[in-house]
Amino acid sequence: MKLLRFLILITLIFVSSSVFAKSSLEEQIFDEGMELFMRKDYRGSSSYLGQVVDMQPNHHQARYYFVLSLVFQGQTNEALKHLTILRKIFPQSAVYSSLETDLRRNMMPQKTVSEREIYSGNIITENRKIRQTVKNKNTEKLASEFVKVVNLIDEENYEQAEILLKQFIKNKKNDADKGRAHALLGLIYFNRQNYPLAVEHYKKSFGLKAGDFEANFMTASAYINMQMPDEALKYFKAALKINDDDIFARTYMADIYVKQAKYAEAEQVYKDILKIDATVTDAEVGLANLQLEQGFVENAVNLVNDILSKNPDNAKARFLKARALLEKQLYAESLEEAEYAYTKNPANIEYRIFSALVNVRNFQVQTAIEDLNQILQQYPSNVYALNVMAEAEITAGNTKEGKKYLELAETYEKTPTTSLLKGLLAVSEQKIELAEQHYKEYLARSQNSPAALLEFARFSELTNKHEEIMENYQKLIDSFPNTPYAVKAKEELANYKGNYADYGSNKPGGSHIY
Repeated sequence: MKLLRFLILITLIFVSSSVFAKSSLEEQIFDEGMELFMRKDYRGSSSYLGQVVDMQPNHHQARYYFVLSLVFQGQTNEALKHLTILRKIFPQSAVYSSLETDLRRNMMPQKTVSEREIYSGNIITENRKIRQTVKNKNTEKLASEFVKVVNLIDEENYEQAEILLKQFIKNKKNDADKGRAHALLGLIYFNRQNYPLAVEHYKKSFGLKAGDFEANFMTASAYINMQMPDEALKYFKAALKINDDDIFARTYMADIYVKQAKYAEAEQVYKDILKIDATVTDAEVGLANLQLEQGFVENAVNLVNDILSKNPDNAKARFLKARALLEKQLYAESLEEAEYAYTKNPANIEYRIFSALVNVRNFQVQTAIEDLNQILQQYPSNVYALNVMAEAEITAGNTKEGKKYLELAETYEKTPTTSLLKGLLAVSEQKIELAEQHYKEYLARSQNSPAALLEFARFSELTNKHEEIMENYQKLIDSFPNTPYAVKAKEELANYKGNYADYGSNKPGGSHIY
């Protein structure tokens, strides 16, 4: 009876940003850029998409929409430069060929910025997109070797670029130039996803007095990909000492704080962003998300509605509202918001996957599985989709298939959701000790978020470890006082104490989860 009630309740697994895996940093920036592009904010989209191109030159979709963003701003020369790169990679593409022909035919006379000006750092673009070429405004001119190296990196000829940079470091005596070379090597290794080596070279660039904002920012980005958030914060803070009003660095700092359940710190960062620029809607959405993370669902909905009253097509706000409505088990309304978000930003596959999740929770499992199969054909390594598919199969009673998807998801990324679902399966098989291992892993991966602490405390009642059960509930109450999660923990702890007083360890029931 205990297990049955536990399983019935746990199928309503909460949804929050800390549950499912976040996309990589580049994918997050890409999604933000595409949302701005769909809203025809081309200055904003070029800022985000240009950053993706700098961080990941082989992200061809980002480069294409970056080209279009530049075109719509009248920056034809810069657009052609990036379009040429795409044409070299995809010489048979009729789309790229036609676009290049149209641009060259319709070019208007405009000031042309030379490569030397761009790469020496004497040009700071209006959109402030990150140029990973290390800047030094005091440099009289940039050596031709650097221009050649940057071109090779743009063409993804990393091997030749690496050879030239290592020769450059060996032969040059100027520390500033060596620092630039190390920073460019850092970029190459970052693009190869060799993040430890990227960090090593960025740090060498600091030691040679060439460290600047971008090098600090990219070092922080590498640490994010290495799952080392505290180190990432350190270098984002260092970057902000150089450029205090950078929105990107502050946004990623806030994201780290949210994942660490440091909500007060995240709130301050979002408020600082709005002081710098009151029009940054992402910060407003971030503040609303903080309310949802702490269990204040109605507060989150009210804040989101305020955002949507000013911009009804904001996909992020719509998605956040969908998540809040799912918390309230308003499935039809949640699905409507998620689908609307996807129409406004179809490049963000997370919105479509979330729609499938809503269908799973609403027991429209076959519909969800059909949608997820289509998604996984296109994105076979998407961990979010794999986890939702696992939940769908488990809900449908296909335990073996559910396990298969969980194991596959785990090969790509270790997420809280995977551990939680594994714990659920172990409970269904009455393997409480194994389940406990998975729940502890889930709690650690969730970095002790209030939602995870509550789920862990509820599960722990199955272990009949009286003192630990009490401690688990009390930890949530002490860590997140005055939150709805703490209120629930107090209620359930009181119920547990009452049952324990009546029955001891042989109680027929515990809290309402049984």
